[in-house]
Amino acid sequence: MGRLISLAQHDGPGVRHFSGTTTYTTEFEVPAARLSSSRQQVLDLGDVQVIAEVTLNGRNLGILWKAPFSVAVGDALKPGRNELRIRVADLWVNRLIGDQNFADDCQWTTNTGSTAKGRGLVEIPAWVIHNTPRPSPERKAFVSWQWPHLKNKQLLPSGLLGPVTLVSESETEMR
Repeated sequence: MGRLISLAQHDGPGVRHFSGTTTYTTEFEVPAARLSSSRQQVLDLGDVQVIAEVTLNGRNLGILWKAPFSVAVGDALKPGRNELRIRVADLWVNRLIGDQNFADDCQWTTNTGSTAKGRGLVEIPAWVIHNTPRPSPERKAFVSWQWPHLKNKQLLPSGLLGPVTLVSESETEMR
């Protein structure tokens, strides 16, 4: 993708309904004059849906799982060319919503003994037991419960939404 947008806004259904981990990579230049011992460099990812792992020049800077999605880069940042990799894991619900558009390939029942709204599997399908191709190959997720409210649910924001910025912070002593 040429710019940061929610995967849920992408034109392609495979991206729009993706569930898993997406890797974003970029290279950027940092002038040597920007790096000094009195200024700390902080990478701010902006909006992340849902959790991000940050690697700068091959050094893992950690996992960011709540706002603010920012991390001090320390000496991982170098003058000249830098390589940034951000892996973002999102929620499963967008895949489940997307699969509602395809033919069903399981048998369901409301006679489950549960008070939850929805339907449970009648039995594990033979194609699962025998590890054979799925009758509805468009479907990506296999679940043992169907939630009726997912049929027309709006997709949730997903992925690295940004903006991603490198912020210089300087420390000043106050007397």
